[in-house]
Amino acid sequence: LDGALVMYKKALAIREKTLGKENPSTALSYNNIASLMYEKGDLDGALVMYKKCLAIQEKTLGKQSPVTATSYNNIAKVMYKKGDLDDALKMLNQCLAIQEKTLGSDHPLTVNTNNGIA
Repeated sequence: LDGALVMYKKALAIREKTLGKENPSTALSYNNIASLMYEKGDLDGALVMYKKCLAIQEKTLGKQSPVTATSYNNIAKVMYKKGDLDDALKMLNQCLAIQEKTLGSDHPLTVNTNNGIA
């Protein structure tokens, strides 16, 4: 995972330089780094990176984008693992509201999020 983390950080630097700090592709780099940090057990680092990803997505894609909803879900996953159940539930509910509005209640992602809340 360490080698992958180095490569993801290089990709982030390139995207920030070529695309800018507030670009959906840059947000994807933050998401990728966060996922690796999560897998390594660095929950605090993952949370910081997921929140950076979310901030960019909200600005560039909007707060009601299904892609943005996935970031809420990712943040909820970290909060849950950290034992912050109340905030995790808030994030999941935010994710679910966006998914229901944009994807519909029968979409597999919406169903999966709903099952996670139950």
